Amino acid sequence: MPDRPKLPPIVDAVVELGVVRMRASVGPTAATAYRPRTILWVHQSSGMILHFALGQPGDDGLPFVVRSLPELVGRLGGLPRQIQLRTPTLARELRETLGPAGVEVVVRESLPMLDEAVASLMDFKKISGKPEPGLLDQPGMTLDHVIAFAEGAAAFFAARPWRHLTDDDAIVIESPPGPQGTGVAEILGAGGQTFGIGFVPTMKAHEDLREFGRLPRGGVWSLTFGNIDSIPYEDGEAWERHNLPLGGPDGFPTFLKMRTSAGFKYPTPDELAWAEGMLRAIAATTEEEIDTGRWEKQVTTQNGPATYNFSMPLLLEQMSGKAKTDPAGGFAPSRRKLESMMRSIGQQMAAHGPMDVDEANQFLESLQGKEVPFTPTTDAERAIALVDEAFEARGRRQVQLAREALKLDPNCVDALLLLADRAGDAESALPLFQQAMEAGERQLGPQLFEQEAGNFWGILETRPYMRARQQVAVNLMELGRYDEAAGHLRELLRLSPGDNQGNRYLLIHALMEENHLDEVDDLLNRSEYKDEESAEWAFSRALLAFRKDPDSPEAEARLDQAMRINRHVAPLLIGRAPMPAGAPPSYSPGSEDEAVLYVDEAAPEWQATEGALDWVEDAFEAAKKRARKAKAQSKSKPKGKGKRKS
Repeated sequence: MPDRPKLPPIVDAVVELGVVRMRASVGPTAATAYRPRTILWVHQSSGMILHFALGQPGDDGLPFVVRSLPELVGRLGGLPRQIQLRTPTLARELRETLGPAGVEVVVRESLPMLDEAVASLMDFKKISGKPEPGLLDQPGMTLDHVIAFAEGAAAFFAARPWRHLTDDDAIVIESPPGPQGTGVAEILGAGGQTFGIGFVPTMKAHEDLREFGRLPRGGVWSLTFGNIDSIPYEDGEAWERHNLPLGGPDGFPTFLKMRTSAGFKYPTPDELAWAEGMLRAIAATTEEEIDTGRWEKQVTTQNGPATYNFSMPLLLEQMSGKAKTDPAGGFAPSRRKLESMMRSIGQQMAAHGPMDVDEANQFLESLQGKEVPFTPTTDAERAIALVDEAFEARGRRQVQLAREALKLDPNCVDALLLLADRAGDAESALPLFQQAMEAGERQLGPQLFEQEAGNFWGILETRPYMRARQQVAVNLMELGRYDEAAGHLRELLRLSPGDNQGNRYLLIHALMEENHLDEVDDLLNRSEYKDEESAEWAFSRALLAFRKDPDSPEAEARLDQAMRINRHVAPLLIGRAPMPAGAPPSYSPGSEDEAVLYVDEAAPEWQATEGALDWVEDAFEAAKKRARKAKAQSKSKPKGKGKRKS
């Protein structure tokens, strides 16, 4: 039997432990900067700092503490007999880890030596950052105001109104009036990026922002949610110190007015109470109330009872049929319009009767430049027409029309897809996408799957099913269920090997996540795709070669080739260039947009491959060095003498 590892001895010492947030962010660029945690071990009897260290991005909790233990043991000569700290969760985890070794772990609110050490550390501004006032430092603000606001914010975050509303669903707050510039609220979060509420003063300002990206003058109020490091430092301290309510780990709220010339402005106590009431009122609003387009809610705030009156002018206009043409183009993508036109032409040709090829071509020419109407004759066709109308509509009206379509035809795939797109998160959307896929299978029937495999995308009626199945795979990948996703993607490629949807790229990522390297190799070298020179294919080949043999000449050659195909990928992967906030809508080969789209998907695969990012960084530096040398050599070459004029 192998010997058990020898544990350090227990020494007669009591230490105070803290994992402290720093005010300042650290990192080589603004895009990669983070607010670090610092771990502090302080000897209780002497007040000596036994060890402190800044953490890396994501460092927190038990793993961070355990990594620091060797330093503590080295200073003390063993493990302390008792560790005191304030955090019950961390104390429980540490007790499970060190209890068997004989270490007592105790929760104490009073840790005077730790507090003194933290205060000393905070005096070093280069480490701790510059102190800034927080919400509780505003004139007249009390802890009761902040507690009430935290409760309202937690209720709003837990209600997740972005499941029902998008930033296009402008909500007019008719009463009571809030801070200047908060007359219209836009719910944020349907896109899965920023969660909360944006404010503009008027409906015109809402339309200007949507159509032209034009922000109102004088600053903009916003109420957003994020993790503790996304909010001002002192506010994070207040939430932790007073154990204020939260809707979740990413539910720390911030209500501020952003001003271009003078930074941000905190709300007054009355403005915070108004925001608290508004959050409570929207959290208590039902879908049925939203669909009326006008409602009121009575709530209790820190300042007493209040009645909030809301309306949605755009929804009311659309429901009455008086809505104007959407200046920004609505939600009707060109694909939808094209497929709608193809259905109309198909209906016209069917009504015309049998035609030979020449007659069909003449008939199609006669339709060019004309509006070709589509006249629904069945419930299924009427449902499709409602979905077409939904894609031309805006905001909540889309949901209403999609639900009307499903009443006519429960198997209307595109209606289910539209509702799934509005679900707000992958877990909520997945059942709807699965319903859409199953409805598509029922509509098409098993015979079509047998007879038309390999040509599926060429048949117009199959496309809703193909879109639904792809979205099932995408959602499974977002939930970390890569093997299940791969099964769907393999079937989509079997049905349509031409891959108009780009399923091969999704499959590469799913297979890489599960380290199915042989299948990755097979896919990269399939006859349909082996000559492709996209960033996706080139960098996937390089990563595959590195995973198989990091030191192989093939890996070096593959990476060199990939960096020539798209020079923007490497700096994005290794953090030398910042990733933009949003994904580009399209790209051209070799462009930065192509690189952004690739890195957004593939970065986790590179990060999970030990040594891969260092390998790319070395190659990137070598390429820069070669470029500088070539430039220097070109400058040092003597210029040829011109002929003397006579």
